[in-house]
Amino acid sequence: MAAQNRTSRNSIADPTSFGGMLRKHRKARGLSQADLAAGAVVTAQFVGMLELGVRKPSPETVDNLIVALDLDEKNAKQLRKALKG
Repeated sequence: MAAQNRTSRNSIADPTSFGGMLRKHRKARGLSQADLAAGAVVTAQFVGMLELGVRKPSPETVDNLIVALDLDEKNAKQLRKALKG
C-alpha cells in the first residue's frame, strides 16, 4: 500500500499529470472537490481519486469536468492530452 501512496503523491506533485492538472485548475477556481463534483455530475470521492491518479475518467466525464472548470480551449486540450499520457 505504501507504493500506491507514493504513486498517488507523485501524480499530484506532477503538474503535467491529469490529476495534477485537474487539481491545479480546481484550486485556481477556488472550488472544493465537492463543488467540482457537483458541476461534473460525479462524486467528490471520484474527483479525489482522479487527482490522485487512482482512477481514469471516461471521455464524457472529462468533458463534464472541462465544462465545470470553465476551461478555455487551450487548457481543455492540455487536460485531454495529459489523460492520454
